[in-house]
Amino acid sequence: MLTFFLNAIGALIGIFFALFLATNLIEKEWFLGENPGPEKTVVSELAKALPDETVVALTEGVPKEMLEKVAEPVATTSETSIPETPAQPEKPVAKETPPPPPAPPTPSLTATELNSLVRAATVNIFCTLDGGLEALSGSGVMIDPRGIVLTNAHVAQYFLLDTRRGGEKFVSCDIRTGSPAKNTWKGALLYIPSLWVEAHAQDINKDGLADTGEHDYALVRIIPLPAQADPRDSTATSSFPALSLGYDGAGIVRDESVLLASYPAGFLDAESIYKNLWQISSIALIKELYNFASSSREVIDVFSVAGVIGAQEGSSGGAVARAKDGVLLGLVTTRSKGDTTGERELFSLSLPYIDTDIRHDLQKSLKEFLASDLAAYEAWFNENVRPAVKERLLQAIKG
Repeated sequence: MLTFFLNAIGALIGIFFALFLATNLIEKEWFLGENPGPEKTVVSELAKALPDETVVALTEGVPKEMLEKVAEPVATTSETSIPETPAQPEKPVAKETPPPPPAPPTPSLTATELNSLVRAATVNIFCTLDGGLEALSGSGVMIDPRGIVLTNAHVAQYFLLDTRRGGEKFVSCDIRTGSPAKNTWKGALLYIPSLWVEAHAQDINKDGLADTGEHDYALVRIIPLPAQADPRDSTATSSFPALSLGYDGAGIVRDESVLLASYPAGFLDAESIYKNLWQISSIALIKELYNFASSSREVIDVFSVAGVIGAQEGSSGGAVARAKDGVLLGLVTTRSKGDTTGERELFSLSLPYIDTDIRHDLQKSLKEFLASDLAAYEAWFNENVRPAVKERLLQAIKG
């Protein structure tokens, strides 16, 4: 009888120990270093003045029929080569000049270096109603050492709602860093695509909007706090930790290893988002490549990754960087449906898509725009574009 009792106790201890290990293994799924807190995401609410659905900073349920999967490359056989043009008489062959020696390969980053680089450039965008706890939370990534943040248009639009028509304060947005996130800078909208505004100004009042993320990007300029140096000042001695940009799309291929960093917050209330929001980073593989139905097919427009903890609200605007060197390949924009993060796919706009799509408004690529006089453009934008876009949003929310 005593033996049976001891065996039963041993079995119970074994079951408890197995459950303990399983729980801790799940909790240790985070990538490298910092304890991100509980596996929760940001649900932000500008509830009383804005409907709940307007503050979910990650579009849910992208309709895949609006995205066209890029076909797998077709391998050709080596038995018979098919000439591209009819055979021509042979011409004298010029003496070949030996090619220059290849450039030394770019050194790969260690896992710790990669994680530190991408996390340092990833920020939390946190907007609140004046005098209230209701909040919107999203992510962004610094792409220029002067303090330019790339994020989604559906996040950046709230920078336009700083005041109501009468001038009274309405929405205040902070740019936060660290884990947990702390207020670090203010921000000002620098650019938002006119095509996105035309298509989505009224969507600020819609619930459960499914969208592909086309044109869903924007630029925000960091505004230093009074005691901080302005990086636009030629005498400034410091700059922001911006990522290099993968304009050429190298690495946007299936099974390429990437690092994702964002501030997911889908399961937190507003107070928890404010006090205890942690940045999350994880390694994943690119799963699929897509083009928008309206695409010119010149570049890959969208790519997906699956099974990452960041597949939650609040990750919109997060960074997707090439794992070998930290070059930014894409911007987290939307996700597929799924009850758990492991069942969802995250869809990201590619840097080549953003670089070319911005020409619709600016007649120049993103690379050319960042090399231009941003202060002059911002002054023009504030005078000629911002008032009209703000008015469209205020009309939609009856603000």
